Amino acid sequence: MSLRSAREALEEYRKLCRADMRRLGGDGRASASVRRLVTDPGASSVRLYRVQQLLFAVRLSVLGWFVYRLNFQLHGIEFCPGVEIEGGLVVRHPGGSVLGKGVTCGSKLTLAHGITLGEKYVDSRSTGKYPKIGNGVTLGVGSRVLGDVRVADGATIGAGALVVSDVGPGELAIGVPARVRDA
Repeated sequence: MSLRSAREALEEYRKLCRADMRRLGGDGRASASVRRLVTDPGASSVRLYRVQQLLFAVRLSVLGWFVYRLNFQLHGIEFCPGVEIEGGLVVRHPGGSVLGKGVTCGSKLTLAHGITLGEKYVDSRSTGKYPKIGNGVTLGVGSRVLGDVRVADGATIGAGALVVSDVGPGELAIGVPARVRDA
């Protein structure tokens, strides 16, 4: 990897981290940010994910895998290598959440605990197709979004919902299987 591409990866890391911290709020003081990272498992899991992402980007994959496992052991969340999430990520309670390797998410994503974003099948029927999540989406407690599904900007996935078909902009998906309602 060239020095230039490593610098670009580092700058992208900084940009994403700033967006994540802005989304968490606070008074902007460094001490408040450090306190949040130390005491809030959601903020800590997001920062570890960003470090993991940076390490894979600069081809330090062994260290990237280490941080991935550390995040899982500390917080119970799996950001599989390859998942792409834009800035402004907020994880309210990280425990029991899994984001599969091919998932792509826009900015200002909010995750509750126990969510799953991944493939529809994990056996020989596996297609390698993962959800695409838009900007400003909220995923409720225990929600599942599986397969080649698009969740549009501003949508909300309710607690316990199982989403296996597309959700439009600003819509609310609830139930098993999920039905769409206007939010």
